Amino acid sequence: MGKTTFVRGACRQLGIAGAVTSPTFTIGRRYNGRVNVAHLDLHRLGTLAGEDPALLDDYVDGTTVAFVECPRSPSAHSRTSAHAW
Repeated sequence: MGKTTFVRGACRQLGIAGAVTSPTFTIGRRYNGRVNVAHLDLHRLGTLAGEDPALLDDYVDGTTVAFVECPRSPSAHSRTSAHAW
């Protein structure tokens, strides 16, 4: 099963009725429903070094379920910012 297929199934169970698509060409997508959902693709960032910490603020908050795709070993991409993953 693919990552977006997994997130799509979770969204359906969380009450999201609209289209759920991959965030491949953007940092993430938000879906509003009974429970808000964010799907983020951090693979496209080579590193978090130099990125604004507020980059994820639109996607991650106390009321949103977030699904985050990231490299297996964040430290391989950024030793100094691995804690941010």
